[in-house]
This record gives sequence, C-alpha cells and structure tokens, in this order.
Amino acid sequence: MLSSTAKNLYWMSRYLQRAKTTARLIEATQRMALQSSGKEAENVVAIFGMEDEFRDSQAQHQGQAGQSQRQGGRLVDLVDFLAFDETNPSSIVSSIGQARRNAREERNNITVDLWESLNSLWLELSAKLRGNRASLDRGALIEMVKRQAVMIFGVAQTTLLRDEAYNFFQLGTFLERGDNTARILDVKYHRLMPDGRPHAEDLDYFAWSEVLACIGAVRTYRRVYRSSLDPMRIAEL
Repeated sequence: MLSSTAKNLYWMSRYLQRAKTTARLIEATQRMALQSSGKEAENVVAIFGMEDEFRDSQAQHQGQAGQSQRQGGRLVDLVDFLAFDETNPSSIVSSIGQARRNAREERNNITVDLWESLNSLWLELSAKLRGNRASLDRGALIEMVKRQAVMIFGVAQTTLLRDEAYNFFQLGTFLERGDNTARILDVKYHRLMPDGRPHAEDLDYFAWSEVLACIGAVRTYRRVYRSSLDPMRIAEL
C-alpha cells in the first residue's frame, strides 16, 4: 500500500471521529450549562487546548455584535467556534471537510457507499451553513452531524474489505478516540476533583454523568458496574 493511501485513510477516520466527539461534547456542555453557572465553555475548549483561540474568537464576535458576557452568549460563541468556525482546524465543519478531502483522494480504495455517505454529510452541512446564521437551528445541526457520523462508521464497518486500508481506517479511529477520551478525563478530573477526592454534591454527580455522555458510554457504565457513578470507575472504563 502507498504511504499516501495509508495517510489519507488514517486521517479520514480521525477527522470523522473528531467531528463526532466534538458534537457529543457540545451537547453535554449545553446540558451542563442548564444545571450550573460555572465555566463550561472554558472547560470544553481546554480539552482541545484552544483557550486563547476561543477568547480571540469571542472578542471578535462581541465587537461585531455588541454581545454581552452572559453565560448564554458564551455558549452560542462556543457552539459556533467548535462547530462552524472554518478558521478553527478542529471544528466540526473543518473536520468533516478534511475527512471528505481525504476520502476523495482514495475513492478507489473505499466503497461507493462510504464515499457517498460522507459526501452527503458534507453537502448537507455546507448547504445549511450558507443560510442565515441567525435562524440556524444549532441543536438540530449538531444532532444531525452526530447521527450521520455514526452511520458513516457503520457503513465503513459493513462495506470495507478487511485489508490494509481497513486497518489504517481503524487505527485512525481508535487513536483519535483514545486521544479525545484522555483529554476529556484530564480536564474533567482536575476540575471536578481539584483536591483529588470525589464529592457527593448533586452537581458533581450530574457532571460525571456528562463525562460518560461525552464518549457515549452512559449505558455501558450501567451494564458493567450496575452502581452509582464513581469517578475512579469512570476513569477505569
């Protein structure tokens, strides 16, 4: 296999996995914001190591629109930065665009179904973003990205030949998933347990459940442990 082919398949799956994880993070952050007046926006951008970039983007948007510093305004800025900001290389739209470019280079090495499902996601997302941003249903768009990304991974699993191309696709998926999980645990652990000990407050319980939601492991945790949420077991899982 050519090194360029391996590289494209590896990064195609990494970018797609990144988009899916980012969508889950945004949804979890929005739910958490309903329970707390804390710094959810800062927490999630810290996972990507993009605190400075987010502050710069927010300052620019506030200067243009005269937006206040209220929590709701920060969450809108967060969603736009992580999902729809094309200058952010880790945003959903950037990640899907990169995945599509990698897939287009390897159309002879992937199935028609895989290419068409990924291309359709990109076209639908691009069409919605060309409209009026003020009337954009951000929640529905994030849900659409998450749902279709899961479907694309399903298409890959059911149609790709089990050869080297498939192995590099899997490698990219698992490395990105592992990297994202480690980042989420690192940030959430130190911010939810600053003294290294778990707390019993209801908000902490809710926050740890959202950590599981970020990686799509809520039901998995329930099936494995059949107990209340425990930070050490969450980290182990």
